[in-house]
Amino acid sequence: MNVVKIGGSSLRSVADFERLAQRLQRDHPPPTLVVVSALPGVTRQLEEAAFTAERNDLDRATAIVERIVTTHAGLGRELLADPAAADALAMLAAEVGERIERLLRGVALTGVLTPRTLDRIVSAGERLALHLLRHVLSERGLDTTAVAAEELVVTDDRFGNARPLVEETTLRVRERLIPQAQRSSYVLTEGFVGATAGGDVTTMGKESSNLTAALLAHSIGARELVFYTPVAGIFTADPQRVPSARLVAHLSYDHAEHLAYAGLKLLYPTMFPLLRRGGIVLRITALDAEGHTTIADVAQNGDVFVAMEEPMQLVRLDFDSFARACRLGWQYRDIAGTERGDVLALAEPHQVTVLDQLGIGANEPASECLRLCVWTASSSASMHEHVERCIAALADRRATSIVRTGEESVVTAVVTSSVEQPLLASLHDAIAAGVRH
Repeated sequence: MNVVKIGGSSLRSVADFERLAQRLQRDHPPPTLVVVSALPGVTRQLEEAAFTAERNDLDRATAIVERIVTTHAGLGRELLADPAAADALAMLAAEVGERIERLLRGVALTGVLTPRTLDRIVSAGERLALHLLRHVLSERGLDTTAVAAEELVVTDDRFGNARPLVEETTLRVRERLIPQAQRSSYVLTEGFVGATAGGDVTTMGKESSNLTAALLAHSIGARELVFYTPVAGIFTADPQRVPSARLVAHLSYDHAEHLAYAGLKLLYPTMFPLLRRGGIVLRITALDAEGHTTIADVAQNGDVFVAMEEPMQLVRLDFDSFARACRLGWQYRDIAGTERGDVLALAEPHQVTVLDQLGIGANEPASECLRLCVWTASSSASMHEHVERCIAALADRRATSIVRTGEESVVTAVVTSSVEQPLLASLHDAIAAGVRH
């Protein structure tokens, strides 16, 4: 039994759902476990609804949820030929929406959004995607069943960033998943979501559906894990933004783990001990492509680099305000550096709003910026120096950090140029000119 993980961003059209059904039938014989993520933007919208309710704007919060429910019901009617199946899916989506709205009413009434309640709200995106996909695959002739992830994945109680408990999860998988796989060809479950031993719903952090897939692959002793993503593997930069980007065909577990810590969102750092321990080969590809990246216990030759960018907000706080925000649970993406005794923190836009809600004022208005990061693996010191020179040549750099360990380095720059400028492409091509193959 092997495992497939399908990201919601790979299911944007009717054709994508059709391609997934065809891929499963062609490349993944039964029994196969399919791990499903929420559709694009849904988790972020649910998070927005939760914070909006905390600000006592219940009408706007419920309107966000209603749009999510309507979108899933509309997709069902577009994807399902059987009106009865489409109606059943619409009713299920409405029930999920009603549960979320009850939680939002409680948040608005008390003015308190606890991490536990937030997890219950944001986990609904995976539940909606799970049942949409189950109906679609069943109508296309695949023998499918669904098992809720909260029945399988056991975690601690650090809501929002829960740690999976491997032994307890393996026991649940043997008790509840394996019997289903013996009765159905394809078993579907959610990524991102788990539950404490006492049954409280948890989430394991953003992009953690990949961790779920690796955890379940380890628990069932899978030989291979396949991620379907919008692009056919890991490239030297996002090929949707950088046409000259090249596919990285092979990576070792160690290099892939370090790349994940550097910020590549296709990967999740804590999944690699599970893959390494089980000798599980990870293959990353796209629904409409044959090319792929293979991650396994392999040695690598030549220079390898991956350039990444992420739009962020740059927030300047004095040290005491930064420390207080952290104590109150404020979440930032990274520390860009320090400047005249202040901390330069990178955060997502909604976290800037959270900072205001905590009553903590920044020393200057938050500003848009780009976090540009280049991970490099090379035995040549000159290659690492070449990357550093390319980063140093960027205009409007606010901060730069360099970390080098052995044959790997991570160089990060915060750039305050307009996020619309093609900085990633120019940086990528400058670095590629010095690569030794």
